[in-house]
This record gives sequence, C-alpha cells and structure tokens, in this order.
Amino acid sequence: MADLVEKSKIVEKPKSQASSKSQASSKSQASMVAPDPNRDLAARAAWLSYIGGLNQTQIAARLGVSKVKVHRLINLAQRLGLVKASVEEVPLACVELENIIIAEFGIKSCIIVPDLIENCESAERNYTAIGAAGARFLQTCLENKSTQSIGIGKGRTLTSAIKQLVKIDRPDVEVYSVAGSLYRSLAANPYDVVLSLSKHLGGPGYFLPVPYIASTKSEKEQFQSQSYVQELLHMAQKSDLFVIGLGALNKGSHVVTTGMISEQERLEVCAKGAVSDLLGSFIDINGNIVDAPVNDLVVGLHFEDLKNKQVLAMAGGPDKAEAILAALRANVITDLITDEAAANRMIKLLDKNLAA
Repeated sequence: MADLVEKSKIVEKPKSQASSKSQASSKSQASMVAPDPNRDLAARAAWLSYIGGLNQTQIAARLGVSKVKVHRLINLAQRLGLVKASVEEVPLACVELENIIIAEFGIKSCIIVPDLIENCESAERNYTAIGAAGARFLQTCLENKSTQSIGIGKGRTLTSAIKQLVKIDRPDVEVYSVAGSLYRSLAANPYDVVLSLSKHLGGPGYFLPVPYIASTKSEKEQFQSQSYVQELLHMAQKSDLFVIGLGALNKGSHVVTTGMISEQERLEVCAKGAVSDLLGSFIDINGNIVDAPVNDLVVGLHFEDLKNKQVLAMAGGPDKAEAILAALRANVITDLITDEAAANRMIKLLDKNLAA
C-alpha cells in the first residue's frame, strides 16, 4: 500500500513542522490580503443578472457602474467559471430517442442532448452539451453519500464534463483511473481527468502510471507484474460508479492521432470488423472482441470487469454511432449520455438491421 501511495496517489507529501508553521503563517498573511475587487463585482453582477433577473441598466444602477462595465463584469464571471448554467426542459424529440434506446437495450437511463452545431458531420465537435449533461449526472450521484468511489476513464468528453462540474465538498470520495494514464511514449495523457475530478471533490485521486495500451505483450506483462499496478486495479474495480468515454475507429480517430495505437493496428482491427474502442478493447458491432493482436495489450481494467456495476458512458457525434451501439451490445453500460446526431444515426442503424 505504501508503494501505491508513493507512486500514484495525487496528494502532497507531509512537510516538516517548521515548514507547516511557515505555511500556516503564509496562509494567515494571505487571508489578510483584500480580494480582487473586479472578481467580487463580477460575482455580484452575475448574481443580479442570472439569479435576480435584472437587466444591465438595473445592475449598473445597483452597482454604481456603467452598462459597459456591467457587460465586462458578466463576461469576466463567465471566464472565471463563476457561472454554471442548466436547462431543465428537454426537447420532445430527444425524449423520444431516449425512450427508444432504453427500451432497445434495457439500460437504466439515457440522456440525449440537443445538437449545438448546425453541421453535425463536421470534424469540429462541440463537447459542451454532453459534458454539461455529464456534469449534472455526476453532481446527482455525488450528492448521494453512498457514492464513495469513482472509477473514471479519459477523453475529451469526460474532460468537458469535469470542467463544468460545480465544486462539491466530498473529500471522502476516492477517484481511480480505470485505464492507463499514459501514452505509449510514456507521456502523460492530457485527457486523463483523475486529477481535475479529485481536486473538484477535495479527496484523493489515483492515476494509473502505465500506457493505455502496451506496445508488446512482454511490456504489458512487465507493467502488470508491478505490485502497485495490481493494487490500483484491484481498488479501481471496487468503485461504486464508473464513468467512461467511447472511441470510434474511423480514419483519423483519436486513439490513433494520439499514438495510443498505430494506424496499422487500426486497419487490422477494422479488417476484423471492429467499430468501437471500449476501454482499450476493440469490439465489433455486436459487442464482441475481435481477434487481433492489439486486443491482448490493454493494461487497465477490461470492460468485463465492469459488468454488474453502474457504468455511465458519454460519447456523441454521428461518427460515434456504431461505437456506441457496439458498446451497448457488450452489456456493460447502464447509463448513456449522447447527442441527437449520434442517437438518430443509431436508430437508422437499428432500423437497417431489422429490415435486413
């Protein structure tokens, strides 16, 4: 356990007594420093606007500043992350899609968010909407004190969700990475969200200091032979809630452009029918693992380890439709958050299969 804390836990090391006194003194001095007046005014302007419902003229009069200043203050509040917005109603079309997917796959819940961009086929995807829904889902789970640990994957959608999560004081919640936190080059994965989520909660976070997918079988065995890796995986598998992303395998897909696998490996798994990256395992449209060498190289938890657990998957865009469909058929996901573009494409694929 000592190795585990030393190598992977995201906490500060204990400091000497003298250092602690110095730190306490610094904190005491810092507490005497006056707060940034612009930040304080920005918070007041945001409250008056979003909560009080005042217009800019009314806010200007209340704060004794110009309307131009009010506009700048509200923009500042948004940039500082002081404003978190939510919309309670869901469009009827989204509700209908949710009901179809829940009925088809027997999952516990499905949230379909409206598309935020006009051209949903564009490679430039907006992750904000799915991230916002994911943040709300996480907040609800964390308000339930029975959630004591979270096993989390990585990716751009999950990163968006954590950025939009309001700060919740849950220092008792432990956060674990369920997949390798590194690229094959051993560089850190910038979309690993263990640190940011644990900071939000004020509790400990444990990253997995191994590649998402090893380069060779012997490398995988070497990593998995380490006692701290075994202990981390054991602890991660016992998490109360799992939150994962899903990867597509089209040309230029994220798993290739980041160097987690090679283009040759992508072509090999696609030739065998793979359409989805589910925690480093490449599966076909029916949710089955394809027979390819790279499928023996995943270092983190296998998706089978998550069965009979609560597993939230977040992914969107029409190019992710097959990946989501395949993952749902793997019978691991209990809760899904996606967008209209992906959901509509999934329904078309389901109708095509029924017609065939």
